[in-house]
Amino acid sequence: MRSINWPWTTSLAQRVLWGYYVFLGIVLVAAVLQWVDLSRFERRMSMYEATGDLLDSVLDLRRFEKNWFFYRDRFDFAFNSLTIAKIQWIISVNKTDFMSMANGKKYVPAIQETITEYKRLMNVLGARKGVHLDVDLENQVRRLGHELVNIVHRFRQDEKIAISKTLRSITSSTVVFGILVLFLVVIIGDQLATSVVQPLRQLITTTQKIADGHFDRAGNVHEVEEIKAVHAALGSMLDKIKEREKEIVQSKKLAALGTLVAGVAHELNNPLSNIATSTEILREELHEENEVDREFWDEMLGQILDQAERAKRTVRSLLEFSREKEMFFEYYKLSDILMETRNMVAENLPADITLRMDIQGDGAIFLDRQRIQQVLINLINNAVQAMGGSGEIAVSGSILRDRGIARISVVDNGPGIPREIQEKIFDPFFSTKDVGEGSGLGLSITHEIVTKHHGRIYLKSEPGKGAAFIVDIPVDHAEKSGDKDE
Repeated sequence: MRSINWPWTTSLAQRVLWGYYVFLGIVLVAAVLQWVDLSRFERRMSMYEATGDLLDSVLDLRRFEKNWFFYRDRFDFAFNSLTIAKIQWIISVNKTDFMSMANGKKYVPAIQETITEYKRLMNVLGARKGVHLDVDLENQVRRLGHELVNIVHRFRQDEKIAISKTLRSITSSTVVFGILVLFLVVIIGDQLATSVVQPLRQLITTTQKIADGHFDRAGNVHEVEEIKAVHAALGSMLDKIKEREKEIVQSKKLAALGTLVAGVAHELNNPLSNIATSTEILREELHEENEVDREFWDEMLGQILDQAERAKRTVRSLLEFSREKEMFFEYYKLSDILMETRNMVAENLPADITLRMDIQGDGAIFLDRQRIQQVLINLINNAVQAMGGSGEIAVSGSILRDRGIARISVVDNGPGIPREIQEKIFDPFFSTKDVGEGSGLGLSITHEIVTKHHGRIYLKSEPGKGAAFIVDIPVDHAEKSGDKDE
């Protein structure tokens, strides 16, 4: 149903109030009109009863008239005179109402004129003596009596027709007003529901995105002031959430400096010590007069290079975590990303570990290919280390078009991750490895990359039943024009 334009107000409360006033106004108008119709109907019924009394009196008049003509009983003549007086009294008392009835202005004068003439002729007949009366005069009385009956009967019939019309009018107006009220209830209810339900659905969608870790502001919600206020409050909340998220990440980084000092110091101290030791040995060899052992020198220099590379990798991991780098987003097919990653890691996998790829639905995704491949490599390497050199890793990818996301999962059949540490695995510098065996930055960097893709990464694991890391990335998002890290 098409939405009604409410130019005079943008407040939901005012719209509800206006709707209530309109509905109340229609109901009051309908009630007043119904009351007028019912009052008119009641008055017509009262007048109809009065015409009934009038008709009964006229019929009594004719009965006494006939009896007097047949039997010449003075009592019949007296009752006839009394009935004439009663008829004139009924007309006198109800004349104003009778005149307002259907065709009353035509019938009431005719009744008065006829009954007056009828009374005059009856008085003439009553004044005469003897049994033999004037036949012509009697016929005139009979004709006037018959005419009086017909006039009153037609008067009553016309009023009956008018009452039927009034009753039909009341019925029709009741139905019309009922339909009108129902229509207004549907229209106003639909418009008010549209003013509330649609923007609330958009707010629900926004809150669901927030729950999924997407902190993008929603577009224009609605012109209703209350909804706009909720939207503004939600936008303010999103800004504060973003600020708090940055503060929390920064505080976690600072809080983890103690762990970092021990881990990184040991991680750098070992290769540096080995480099220093190897260099000292070579230096002593140079000062001796013995012939140089080229094989020994080559071995020592190789150790120096290996230890330097180890230190370089540690420094690179720290820079990768702390440095802000530009990200380059383009459209890539999901299958290409997964297959290229498999080719990168296949040669370095232990012989007893099987890597299985499963692409259930393919499509283009807007992402930084190198960063997403780094995410997958980190997850696969973690799975390899967790399984201890043997097992199976299943990597699957699919496009969930109804949700607008690409889902990638990395599942291993290793020992799983204990519940008590599952909430900490994405924290910076957190590691379950022994000191010196890792800096604890791999999953933290992975989480950061996924977040910068407006995505979400989460863990499903039960001890003894392996672990599954699931990555959800929007197929498309608003920041297409060269997203940059904040």
